[in-house]
Amino acid sequence: MPLGVVDSSDFEKELAKAGINSDTNESEDNKPRALIGELVDIRRGRIPGTKETPEIIREIVAVEGAQGAKNSTLMRATGLSQSSISAYKNGATSTTTYHEPDPKLASKINITKERISNKAHSRLMMALREIKPESLIGIKPRDLAGIAKDMSAVVKNMEPSIQIQDNSTKVVVYRPHMRDESEFDVITVSE
Repeated sequence: MPLGVVDSSDFEKELAKAGINSDTNESEDNKPRALIGELVDIRRGRIPGTKETPEIIREIVAVEGAQGAKNSTLMRATGLSQSSISAYKNGATSTTTYHEPDPKLASKINITKERISNKAHSRLMMALREIKPESLIGIKPRDLAGIAKDMSAVVKNMEPSIQIQDNSTKVVVYRPHMRDESEFDVITVSE
């Protein structure tokens, strides 16, 4: 029998064919019978009667997320859903506005990222200052260069994204370094 959506009268007819009284859920021989189907309310979105997440909680989640807090930790601490946590970390106030960040919330995230970027930038400059000929004697250059590279990646990742409105194509052409003949070793061949 194909499954389909029916109106109440068709449903009552089907119950009657099966010998079930819909009012008592009993068959004609007075033995209880299970109903053929059951309606289940699937809860999605905000549970009726609950209020939206307070602005301060959204800000805390967004800032903590920008500082590297895991979604699972934020979910346990706040009782919010995974999708809400992701939306707040993106600067949106809900999953429906995910791609349209709230300016106030996005500003809080950008301020946090700037603060982290500034700290990483100062550490980068410290690492770069330490790469001197005399300091390279005891420390492997690869280690110091690794620190500098890692800090520059943090700076790049933490800086707020700036959208460029200029759609024109830019071409950069580098002139090759010209070398003089005197820079090369000379080999004389005698016969």
